[in-house]
Amino acid sequence: MNVTERRSEWKRFVLWGLVALSVVVAGEFVGAQPGKLADREGLSNALGILAGFAHPDFSPDFLARIGTCQ
Repeated sequence: MNVTERRSEWKRFVLWGLVALSVVVAGEFVGAQPGKLADREGLSNALGILAGFAHPDFSPDFLARIGTCQ
């Protein structure tokens, strides 16, 4: 591995480290609690959200409701 490849890998490592650090800092700032996803209620909520992605609601009532939100 030459110097250019090492420098490139080091830059990539630092970049991903900064991305991870920013995710952690942002999570602390907003009070995120990722451990709550592992409990029964959190897992149920997460699965409900994912199920909503699989079967989105395009009913006229729902579309009218989101179309009038301000």
